[in-house]
Amino acid sequence: NDGVTVVLYNVFDAFVSLGGPKIDAAEIIKGIVSFAVVAFGGSFIGVVFAILTSILTRITHKVQVIEAGFIIVIGYLSYLTAEMMSLSAILSITFCGVCCQKYINANMDEKSVSTLRYALKVMANGSETMIFVFLGVSAIDVNIWVWNTGFILLTILFIIVFRITGVFFLNWILNQTRLIPISLTDQFVMGYGGLRGAVAYGLAAGLDEKKIPEKNLMLSTTLIVVYFTVVLQGITIRP
Repeated sequence: NDGVTVVLYNVFDAFVSLGGPKIDAAEIIKGIVSFAVVAFGGSFIGVVFAILTSILTRITHKVQVIEAGFIIVIGYLSYLTAEMMSLSAILSITFCGVCCQKYINANMDEKSVSTLRYALKVMANGSETMIFVFLGVSAIDVNIWVWNTGFILLTILFIIVFRITGVFFLNWILNQTRLIPISLTDQFVMGYGGLRGAVAYGLAAGLDEKKIPEKNLMLSTTLIVVYFTVVLQGITIRP
């Protein structure tokens, strides 16, 4: 989701730079093609690095001391490569991890796998903590707050409606061919569990105020959406 979001953000940012009168059918088609190239290109880069990692881990078991760090470096290289090629770096590192996970577990020493798993868990928890600290600090900056009740309520409403509609519709399509259908309970949890956080705020903060005069309204609304989904939905999703 985050990778697709960033790609769509860049496409619409390019449309804003062009200006409304200059956006015609040709530009829209270019945007769609660009979206496909960036998304699938980033995914392809991730798969390539996953294959490379899977092959190299058949050799690194002889030098166990570098195995864990080696995997982290390769994953980061997949991210940087996609970023340098203006492709989706998030999709790249995601596909890299997904595609090479089973091969890494089979090729690497068990101690190295455990070290890597706990190291990544510590890094993930630390990064998540820093993100929410940053969001909390940003929320007390009175200069960014521009309140528009109607805009905020409509944003939250549309997010919930489109999320639930998309989840139920896509699951209905998938259940036509799945051997074990996804239950309505699981579908509801997926629809209700759409939490927003760092990516949403980061994209809003990255808006150019010269092109988007309503940047602070976007920031304020994004913060409210983040707190609504993380605090209210996050707390109530467990029962």
